Amino acid sequence: MTRYRVDLITSETARRPTLPASGSQLTIVRSTNAKKSATTTTRDGLRALPVNVVDVNSRTTYADYDAMGRTTAVWNPGRDKSASANATYAYTIEPGKQPAVTTRMLLEDGDYRTGISLYDGLLRPRQVQEQAYDVDGGRQHHRQLL
Repeated sequence: MTRYRVDLITSETARRPTLPASGSQLTIVRSTNAKKSATTTTRDGLRALPVNVVDVNSRTTYADYDAMGRTTAVWNPGRDKSASANATYAYTIEPGKQPAVTTRMLLEDGDYRTGISLYDGLLRPRQVQEQAYDVDGGRQHHRQLL
């Protein structure tokens, strides 16, 4: 079934889902705004996570996920998925270890800048460590105090 609605904030006038075969999940949604510009989102059939989004300029953003549905890599619009990801994420949640997320952001020269976010036992952010922009690659520490 296709439903139409008007969203006053985004000026979205229609959502036209592509109906899948009987019994499977909805995987492609095409959104059109008042100016007839369309965005197409392809979703993972199991968890409904967006795996690629084609914007109004026909540029595609890709995303990969791990088995728990957490983002592991993102390719920005216009970057082919066969190339290195613009951002990668690795998660450390193990007994006896500090929960952390390691983020690697692609730089213009092809290297990655690494940052580590540390969390407490309730997964509240506590500290961010980022690779410095200097030549020796030291770390900058930011402590979040509550």
